[in-house]
Amino acid sequence: MEEQYSSALKHKDKEFAALESSYKELKDKYTELFSSYKLLQDDKSKIADVLIGAENTAKGIIEQAKADAEGEKSKIEEQAESLREIVVDRNRIVRDMTESVNTMVADFEKKIRNITDEISAKLSESLDSMNKSAEKIASKSSAVCENNESEEKMGLNE
Repeated sequence: MEEQYSSALKHKDKEFAALESSYKELKDKYTELFSSYKLLQDDKSKIADVLIGAENTAKGIIEQAKADAEGEKSKIEEQAESLREIVVDRNRIVRDMTESVNTMVADFEKKIRNITDEISAKLSESLDSMNKSAEKIASKSSAVCENNESEEKMGLNE
């Protein structure tokens, strides 16, 4: 029985040694896997930090671009308003100048009409005066002619 017991004990020792060897292999494998897991978790954490940093940087860039665009928009709107005011001012100046020119033309036309009417009146007066003078001359000429004819008739009759 001792032999059986001894044989059973040796068999159990072999099983125990095999289990111990399997346990050690599993423990080594577990340690290796745990180390790999820990490295992966560290890498994952680093990647997450980089992604969060990149996201924050992107948000900052976007906000800066929005602020720059808003500033540029305001600047362009101010320039457009300034140009609108210039156009309105120039249109007002053109309108005022047009009114002034139209007034000047109307005044000039009025003066020309007055001068033309004055010249026409003076010409009419001159023509009337000339006609009266011509009539007087014709009348005197006619009288002189009649007088000459009468004298000639009288000179012939004598």
